[in-house]
Amino acid sequence: MGVIDMKKNIIILFFVICILQCSICPYASDNMTILTTYNAGEASVTVSGVSYGKTVVTVMPYGMTVDDLQDTDVPSYFMRMFVSGGNYKCVIGIPEDAPGGRYTILVSSASGKAESQFIHVNSNEALYIVQLINDAYNDSESVKNIVEENALSLGIDDTDTVFKNNIEQIAKMLASKVYNDVAAFHDAYSLIHSIVSIKSASYDTIVNVMNSSKQIFGIDYNSYIDSDDRLDESAKSTLLQYISKYDFISDYIASSDFNFASVCDSLKSFAAVTSAKRWSTLRKTVTVDFADDFNNLLLNSTYKKLDDDYEVFKILIEKTFTSPEDFEDQFIIAVKKAYDNENSQKQSSSSSKGGSGGSFSAPIVREPIDEIKSDTFYDNNSVSNQLTEIFTDITLDFWGYKAVMSLADKGIINGYGNGNFYPTKQITRSEFAKIITAFIPDIPGSTVPVTFSDVSKDKWYHDCVIKAAAAGVVTGYNGTFNPDDFIKREDAALMVYRIISLNNKNMSVSPCFADSNDISEYARNAVNSLGNMQILNGDGNNMSDPQKTITRAEAAQLLYNAFVK
Repeated sequence: MGVIDMKKNIIILFFVICILQCSICPYASDNMTILTTYNAGEASVTVSGVSYGKTVVTVMPYGMTVDDLQDTDVPSYFMRMFVSGGNYKCVIGIPEDAPGGRYTILVSSASGKAESQFIHVNSNEALYIVQLINDAYNDSESVKNIVEENALSLGIDDTDTVFKNNIEQIAKMLASKVYNDVAAFHDAYSLIHSIVSIKSASYDTIVNVMNSSKQIFGIDYNSYIDSDDRLDESAKSTLLQYISKYDFISDYIASSDFNFASVCDSLKSFAAVTSAKRWSTLRKTVTVDFADDFNNLLLNSTYKKLDDDYEVFKILIEKTFTSPEDFEDQFIIAVKKAYDNENSQKQSSSSSKGGSGGSFSAPIVREPIDEIKSDTFYDNNSVSNQLTEIFTDITLDFWGYKAVMSLADKGIINGYGNGNFYPTKQITRSEFAKIITAFIPDIPGSTVPVTFSDVSKDKWYHDCVIKAAAAGVVTGYNGTFNPDDFIKREDAALMVYRIISLNNKNMSVSPCFADSNDISEYARNAVNSLGNMQILNGDGNNMSDPQKTITRAEAAQLLYNAFVK
């Protein structure tokens, strides 16, 4: 048998011919489409698209033309299929002896022609090259030469811009690992290619790479970043900046089990931290939004000893952090400083009675008062770990800042829908009764029916007023509660005093205010006791102003001093 005849037999052996009868309809060539999907594991290529009339799909080595197929030197791995027109699809298996490299797919019909390319990997050929790479372990220069010379045989597009421009870095990363088989090498190269693509890239490029590398990176950009409501727009941009600048390459080389998603987790929480503009936002980021990421910091023994942690985040918000590790170091330093300051204040407080500020030390400012809805000051359905509100009218230098923010953080008080707290507005008796129910313990036997003629069951405050009355915290006036009256300062003090008295019967009632004679007889012991315990502080002239109405900020300070501080 001659050489030509042998080649013809080989061609016949590998041809897959499927002829379907259909009419030929002339259409313009721009109606022809082609989509090529190569499966290295199955050594096959799927070709699909749209054409009209009898369609011929030809697979041949790159550089050949259809005219070359008439020559006597026709390669055995040339293939041709005939399919029907319209939506065509065919799967072509690549022969085992077909060498690795670039192949051309030509689709032609009466409507025109379309062309595509793919890179075939011959498993035996590629395995031999991968073994050469393994032999050159940690020798990046040798790996570079092997990969450049055999790129197509490995399934690597040697015309790819990322490959050509970053071959030095790619070779270093490839040389840092040993590969069990060709599939392992391909997985590693795909990850390396994606990592190199995002280095120092624009935000749009990073987003595009992450979207096209979901399986490779193990994260989806849309759900991982774009839809993460813990990140504002500033944090998202900062995160992309960190991803662009981060040295993933060195991490990959140094790590035996590199995980892109794990590194991004650290960068994400760090981006949220560095994007925080206020200390309260920073606190929420660390203690609520990314608490799992910062768990080791929150379990710090000194941090757990703090009465409150506001000072920590006030210190941190003034700092600049260079890395997640730097933030952790600065956090520990801030905790130590806050703890020392807190102890110093306690020692100072124990050595002298009284103090500035406090629940009754602020001047009384009279304002026209709008109707206060039942949920604007206290939400009985709020959970204890509700996020800290940011009130536009409560600044750091406000005398009741810590009290208001502390109770807001615990979900005990809330602001208005417009972001304001309105600290100088007055509070009604029903509103104050509602907020103090957060501090009334469940008392056995306190279910004795209590009714007030002006507290009907359809009122929002009914349950809290009745609970306070059953516990003996409120008593009312001759069967009425007067829920809409603004509560006096001495009455607010009396309610707090009665709650404290449930567990503490030994409280000093010695007069401690200059205007003690102005205190109603029924509230005198309460006001004096709270004064002696420094729960209730007078103004600069040691006046308790018992007959004046209490404001929202003063009420917050009183409750903070009594039950939180």
